[in-house]
Amino acid sequence: MIVRRKLWVLPLLGVFGCATAKLVGPTPAPLSVISAKRVVLEPFFEDAQWRLRTTSQTQTYYPYNPAYAPLTMTRMERWQEKPLYAQTRVLAFEHRLAIEAFKKDVPNWDVVTTSAVKRLKGPVTLVRVVVGEKETVESNRSTHNLAFIFSWLLLPLIYEATPVRETERVHGQITIYSATAEELRGRLIKYDTQPDYAVNTRGLPRAQMPFTIDLAYEEGIFAPEPPKNQRLVGGFSEKLAREIARFVESAPTMVTPKEPAGALPSPDAGAADAGITADAGITADAGITADAGAAADAGIAADAGIAADAGAAADAGAAADAGAAVDAGH
Repeated sequence: MIVRRKLWVLPLLGVFGCATAKLVGPTPAPLSVISAKRVVLEPFFEDAQWRLRTTSQTQTYYPYNPAYAPLTMTRMERWQEKPLYAQTRVLAFEHRLAIEAFKKDVPNWDVVTTSAVKRLKGPVTLVRVVVGEKETVESNRSTHNLAFIFSWLLLPLIYEATPVRETERVHGQITIYSATAEELRGRLIKYDTQPDYAVNTRGLPRAQMPFTIDLAYEEGIFAPEPPKNQRLVGGFSEKLAREIARFVESAPTMVTPKEPAGALPSPDAGAADAGITADAGITADAGITADAGAAADAGIAADAGIAADAGAAADAGAAADAGAAVDAGH
């Protein structure tokens, strides 16, 4: 009788518990940008650490012969990946979204990617972004998980129908360089894992600023992960564009570092000769080679629910074969 009375909770859990993520928080103030500028936005780099990710899936399979006990199998997968905002494919997506955000928020700026340098003339502001670590600074997900377990018959909908609220904080660094388009043309370098040219910045006047971007969002306790990731990346790109605009408009003091003299590398030069790692404070594998490996691709596949489905299919096939073998033996 008690369970029957609580069945009306199920439709509401389906509506509220599976609600996709949405960004929350105050509306950002309009940017007070006055002067028109020509900005070249370099493809994004990263200096985040590799993280070990583990997933497990338990399924119970029932043999054709009811005289035999069910078979329970647990599949565990482990792989290394970068944080969401520092993955290779995501960096390229963030770069494109940031340029679109500039067109909306700062319409009097001409913001282009590095390949457009070949047709530009005159002074430009080169912008380099290094995406760092991500951390969760606020979350009530654990409370919701406990509420779902213990209040299924006692306090339904008190927690299940209210959204999970979390805040993710992304760290990084913005560096701007003063140069001319003619000067940058001979400094373009192409890497296979980046959507456009990088720039050798050796000897260019520069100014640096660390940034911290908070992304607050709400979602249902059973919400799928891929839509959430898309909204978070979009919100991060928009806020990052605003941080860049404020920093460029503040006209910081440019400093020319003392660097050893030497010829600039050719456009086909490797990462070791590019001068990018030292300028941006990036590690050796930062967004150039290491993050393009199979581990990053596996992480993206797992976010899309591909790896889990594939593992489940493999387990199901193995279990079916095992069940058939047991029946044949008896």
